[in-house]
Amino acid sequence: MEREGDAEKLASSLLSEKLAACVSFFQVRSLYWWEGKIERAQEFLLIIKTADELIDRLIEHLAEIHPYEVPEIVVLPVERVWEAYERWLMDATLR
Repeated sequence: MEREGDAEKLASSLLSEKLAACVSFFQVRSLYWWEGKIERAQEFLLIIKTADELIDRLIEHLAEIHPYEVPEIVVLPVERVWEAYERWLMDATLR
């Protein structure tokens, strides 16, 4: 998404729905293919921290509220998480 306000609105929605424990976002420059040509944009990348059990619901919610027709939604595997952080994340989302 191209506006900081959109990124903050999306992050707030995920937090209020308890689908994420934390959302970090920062501005990036992107070049990408869209409708047969290369596009350039200043966008906001969101890093969303959530529990495995919530991923499907989170993706569904993001797809519904994101301003892009085809938002980038990528789930990355996590090999290890500090136990205290994991407890906090679970408390913030699932409990």
